[in-house]
Amino acid sequence: MTATASLVDELDASLSRAGFDTPRGPTWTTSAMYRETVPEVERYRDEGVVTLCMESAAIWAVAEYRGADAATVHEIGDYLTPDDWVPEADADRGLPEMLDPTVEALERHVGER
Repeated sequence: MTATASLVDELDASLSRAGFDTPRGPTWTTSAMYRETVPEVERYRDEGVVTLCMESAAIWAVAEYRGADAATVHEIGDYLTPDDWVPEADADRGLPEMLDPTVEALERHVGER
């Protein structure tokens, strides 16, 4: 499934206004958390994958089945390789600070429909 472009744009704009770096890209979904191998991680990274998540696959499957708009926002919880890093400006910010701009983006997206 492909993310709903207008929803992604709203999320990007809202989170950017709140001072968050918002890279876009595919997510690697797996239920084998902590069994990823270094070669797998490097291959997905080299292919442009920007996040790893266990829950996204289920959310996206339901959205696709229901014909609903979908996008995901991920907050870094851990790192797969020692080369991964968070810009220092974002190191002390997390999910709670992302909530208000995310809700605002969702409200705008729904209001436009």
